[in-house]
Amino acid sequence: MPSSYTVQAEPLGIPNARFFADGDPTPMMAEARQAIERERAVLRAAGRPANSPPPAFFLAVSGGGDNGAFGAGLINGWTTTGTRPQFRMVTGVSTGALIAPLAFLGPTYDPALHEIYTTMSPGRVFVRRRLTAALFDDAMADSSPLAGTVAHYADQRLFDAIADEYGKSRLLMIGTTDLDAQHPVIWNIGAIAASRHPKSLDLFRKILLASASIPGAFQPVLIDVEIDGRHFQEMHVDGGAIAPALPLSRLDQSHSPARPAPPDGLHLVYIGADFRAPRAGPFDQAYMRALFD
Repeated sequence: MPSSYTVQAEPLGIPNARFFADGDPTPMMAEARQAIERERAVLRAAGRPANSPPPAFFLAVSGGGDNGAFGAGLINGWTTTGTRPQFRMVTGVSTGALIAPLAFLGPTYDPALHEIYTTMSPGRVFVRRRLTAALFDDAMADSSPLAGTVAHYADQRLFDAIADEYGKSRLLMIGTTDLDAQHPVIWNIGAIAASRHPKSLDLFRKILLASASIPGAFQPVLIDVEIDGRHFQEMHVDGGAIAPALPLSRLDQSHSPARPAPPDGLHLVYIGADFRAPRAGPFDQAYMRALFD
């Protein structure tokens, strides 16, 4: 598809299915305003003042391959402390895109995070190709096993739960990179789920797979789009290829004097230099369990 058409393309005909992090912020601002209106409706239905919303908490999960076990362990540990809030918005790229939907839906999905990041093995992620793949194929490995893993956890029940939370004003955003147009793309997963389009679950799974597909290592994921009745395919890869995390400053247009700030401000969590567990290779279970712990 010509790169000049990218902004016009609508996956599944859903106008707010995605935004462009380096483009016009107006559509994102409109989505934020609509979320505020949905939040006010929820507050009114609960008999609470619509103009006095509670503090809003945001979570951004970055990439890192098998180092995602650290993020999964952090989420589980946060629940254990009893201080984990409900997030108004969760964003994720790369392996963070696999964590984000489960973190978004709350502690009920902590066991799934634990299972994914402590039992994952190379065979559940990729199949190695011959060295000649560097010359004749689109990637050094086949990510079909990861597609199967994504489909197992990203099921209809999880997708419907995301749609329900979107109706309550909560947002889930996943980042990919449009390889043809070289654009960072922000996918509005709640809107896609709430569309109830018969192909929306398949699109969701492709977005997760694309965000975790490292260019050169895994093949690009083809996503169907439509412009004026004509059908095209876009190639999408790891959202971290352009940005290691989604820019919350551009996504959060919901701040107003009426909304109090979270009490503790910004927290940044990362793997420290004191972590020295040996790593035998990609997706080494012993290494990932140590990171999770």
